[in-house]
Amino acid sequence: MNEARLGPAGKGLAPQGTGWFVLNTREARWRADPTFGAYTRFEGEDDAKFEQVGINIGVLQPGQPACLYHAEDNQEDFLVLSGECVLLIEGEERRLKAWDFVHCPPWTEHVIVGAGEGPCAVLAVGARSGGEVVYPVSQLAQRYGASADIEHHRKIEAEEDFVLMDALAPMVYAHSHLPGAINMPPSAVDPTRLAKRIPDLSTEIVVYCANADCDDSIVTAERLQALGYTNVRHYSGGKDEWRERGFPLERAGRPYVPS
Repeated sequence: MNEARLGPAGKGLAPQGTGWFVLNTREARWRADPTFGAYTRFEGEDDAKFEQVGINIGVLQPGQPACLYHAEDNQEDFLVLSGECVLLIEGEERRLKAWDFVHCPPWTEHVIVGAGEGPCAVLAVGARSGGEVVYPVSQLAQRYGASADIEHHRKIEAEEDFVLMDALAPMVYAHSHLPGAINMPPSAVDPTRLAKRIPDLSTEIVVYCANADCDDSIVTAERLQALGYTNVRHYSGGKDEWRERGFPLERAGRPYVPS
């Protein structure tokens, strides 16, 4: 049996290696996103990722979406463990309570949002075939702050005053990134470097990585907040959503043209 080990900043335990293991949910590695709630995927680092099936438990406060309204070519299923939440699915809205089960066949547009007077816990299971994910703009999901939009593209086009951070590895950033983004993977979040580059702690910073399943942007955002930055936002759709919506990428300051 593989041993468990301490997660970042002592936040719970995570399995090590790719063999079988037993792990209590309370001791799993938990992450907290200011927009999308707290969650655990029961996974460790890259060497302990589940290849075929993704499983997680998310804890949402009232009004918190679990992610952005989306559809993908894999099946997903959800079981409400406690509390209340709202299901936005195919343009409809359904209230859910403990032990309600939701089945989403491939390409079902959906998102779950916390509701009621306290937190809710939702178990989510989905296939992992490395397929496609799309983030449609939804007026219904916009009312819950759970819809993709073109806000970041508009800000870039207008050259508004904010910092766009790419949290992916330097080699991935060098290949292509959002226009004007600086590279800041979790390992590069250094207080001395940041003090010179972004001295104003109230600067708006938008952090992204590959997509909603990528944790690097969450870790970078958490470390920025720990250093006192007060206006850090998370673009969860990341580079994949940006590209799918037809927005441009760049490489070394020039437009990126895929070969």
